[in-house]
Order: sequence, then C-alpha cells, then structure tokens
Amino acid sequence: MRKPAGLLLCTLLLASLISSNPAYASEKKVMGDVVVGQGESVDEVSTAWGNVRVEGEVKRDVRSAVGNIEIYGPVGGDVEAGSGDVWIYAPVGGDVDVGHGDLHLEHGAQVSGNVSRGNGSLYLDSEAIVGGAERAGMASDFGDKGS
Repeated sequence: MRKPAGLLLCTLLLASLISSNPAYASEKKVMGDVVVGQGESVDEVSTAWGNVRVEGEVKRDVRSAVGNIEIYGPVGGDVEAGSGDVWIYAPVGGDVDVGHGDLHLEHGAQVSGNVSRGNGSLYLDSEAIVGGAERAGMASDFGDKGS
C-alpha cells in the first residue's frame, strides 16, 4: 500500500513550495499585471511587462517597464514607468518618472520629489501638488562629470 505514503510525500512537498504572503511582501513580476488591493501594504512593486494598480500602500518604489500605472494609495518612494501612461491620485514620497507616456496628476496627487516625463504630455489637476522640479523631454547623462 504505497499510495498513502506517496500521497503524503507529495502533499508535504507541495506544502513546502507554497509560501504564505507576509504583510510587507514585495510584488515583483516579469510579466503580468500587479494589483495592491485596498487595505494591503507591500514593500515595493515592479513588473517588466504589465500594468500596476495600487489601491493599498507601497512602502518604497513602484515600477513598470512596459505598462500603465494607477496610484490610488500612498507610495513612499518613486514611481517609474518606461513606456505607459501614469495616473496618480495619492501622495508619492519620491520622484515620478515617465519615459514614453502621459502623466496625469489628478486631484489628491502630492508628489514630494521631481516630476519628469519623456515624450508624453503632463495633465496637472489644479489641486495636485508637486514639491520638486517639473522636467519635460528626454534627459541625457552625456557630459556629466560623475559624482
């Protein structure tokens, strides 16, 4: 009767592979959408190819290389989008950088750092707050002497 022992071994193996989600986990994906639900808190969020929606709290940075980003909950660090549109409705503790896409700073947006965008448009609500500089166009590091 090997079935119960084999089944028990398989169950234990699968249980060891399934991890529980800690309260301040990071949400990182290579491909696919990432959602931080309302009431959730994560350390950081990133995806190489996919959309990001933050309804809860992100302690550090939010990044998407290719995809749109929507921020409805507070972000403690930076928000970076390589190619995609960004909508912000909540406080961002760092910088916001959008490479190829539009940036929408809506009612409730409070960016503590700089706001930069490449070739997209900036839509700025009259109630949105930007603490740092606003930059448009692609920046180059050529000619920098280094730090």
